[in-house]
Amino acid sequence: MYLPEPLISRFRWVIPVLVVLVLTLGFGVDDAAAGTLRGSLTTTSYIFESGGGTYPGTGIADRAQTGNWLLQRVRLDAFPTTVQGPVSVHMSLTARNQTHLESLSDTKTRIYHSYLRYRPGRSMDFRLGRHYRSAGVASGVSDGGSLHLRYGKLVEAVVVGGTLGIENRDELTFEKPDQSRRWGGMLRFTSPVLDPFQLIGGVSFAETARDDVEDTRQIGVHLRLNVAERVRLKYEWRRDLLLDRDVAIVAGAEYLAPGRGYRVWAEYNRREPVIRATSFFASFDNEPRDEARAGFTYPLWRTLAATVDGFLIGSNDDTESRSFRTSLSYYGFSVGWRAYRGFGGNQNSLVGSARVQVLPELTVFANADLVDYRYGHGHHEEDNGAASAVGGLEYRPSRAWMFRGQFETLDHAAKSPDVRGLFSLNYRFGWKY
Repeated sequence: MYLPEPLISRFRWVIPVLVVLVLTLGFGVDDAAAGTLRGSLTTTSYIFESGGGTYPGTGIADRAQTGNWLLQRVRLDAFPTTVQGPVSVHMSLTARNQTHLESLSDTKTRIYHSYLRYRPGRSMDFRLGRHYRSAGVASGVSDGGSLHLRYGKLVEAVVVGGTLGIENRDELTFEKPDQSRRWGGMLRFTSPVLDPFQLIGGVSFAETARDDVEDTRQIGVHLRLNVAERVRLKYEWRRDLLLDRDVAIVAGAEYLAPGRGYRVWAEYNRREPVIRATSFFASFDNEPRDEARAGFTYPLWRTLAATVDGFLIGSNDDTESRSFRTSLSYYGFSVGWRAYRGFGGNQNSLVGSARVQVLPELTVFANADLVDYRYGHGHHEEDNGAASAVGGLEYRPSRAWMFRGQFETLDHAAKSPDVRGLFSLNYRFGWKY
């Protein structure tokens, strides 16, 4: 796989550092505990040809465009002793280029994660570097450290701290603490199973600062009650302590029939935009959105099942939206109908999809969407129907190699036609040393 010269020159020190860490940490182990280096290389090309229509209601021509995006992804996981050993090093990066507009020197790189992990057992997991950690309201990417501790199966705690790595992914550089800070944690408990009940809950806290000014401070609570592996009840609450307002309240229920395929669920959530206290929009009066959703899946015959769900969204400004969807699925085939009424117009859609394994190493897939979309009222009503389709295949000649190719087309008022292609080649490897 080819890595552009800008990527190599910019991050030429990353691989040597990784190798030194692997060799140093694995030095002195016997042959039975040899180290392992595994990962994947993925090359993706996204080709498109679009334009050639007019924007609805304007008569303005849409300029035809042809281009190609090229993306190279590299993932490495190094285990100095064994895969089950306590120490490991992990890295994932990409290089991307718009080959129709940019030269190789314009290639942009992005570091998704690069961290050292120490995990001596199930009771402890320590990470240092750029990484993501799930911890309630403290979830996110940071450049720093995190510690996950477990006490048996009943209690676990997560502590995170560092700088805001999510805003610096294009460079493997680290901000100073006075430029950005992020810290927080989560305490989670799981009750013993008191037949038929089990309660899982937790509380989390997170605080961020930019340029030495406090930016966000949130607290969150989540609860889940399982009853006899059939009924699940959940509740979640998040509050912004700086702006003194709730940003999320979620409550839901679900009923499952194991072995029969039945599923019935309902959920209510009330949300407000998460806005930083230092943002210009922090003083704006943001109306919360109330949303109610419900649905069920009912098995009809063998693997033939029917699914129906819908939602209702409203707010204090009397804006309301409604949606309904129903579908039938059988093995890898599905066909359905969707309807939407409310803010932004009215829409009816006929949708279908298929995914079939024709050979052990070959799978073909396709989906199509036919949409009737109308907005406006009376003489000002406009019809902007659209049709789209995707078709492709996945070919796996071995466990190491996988090729995926697909074509996409879209035909509507603004772009007719719009044709695109996505091609990806993935190689997975694992070496012992």
